[in-house]
Amino acid sequence: MTIQILNFKNQPNQTISTSVEVDGVMIDLEMFLQWNSMAGYWTVSIKDMAKDEVVISSLPLLSAINSLGQYGYLKIGSMGVVNVGNLSDDDLNYENFGDKFLWVWDNNV
Repeated sequence: MTIQILNFKNQPNQTISTSVEVDGVMIDLEMFLQWNSMAGYWTVSIKDMAKDEVVISSLPLLSAINSLGQYGYLKIGSMGVVNVGNLSDDDLNYENFGDKFLWVWDNNV
């Protein structure tokens, strides 16, 4: 499997339904993407559709880390924001997420 790029519009308060392949198994997820204008960062809440429950709430999306690293026990894969715009990793913002920074999903680490 290759790394999957999640498609979305960089608009706050949107719900994204998607299927991701993790370790050869398809997982159906619903994600609620928010922009925290006060703090200046994106957050995501993730719902496992098979269990019909939110498994992670208001997780900050930061560049250059595995955002799901501490949630390995959930077995929903690895998720990160990848800098493809030759900017500082700290420059992820409201306007460049989805353009200069891509949202990706991969297997469990």
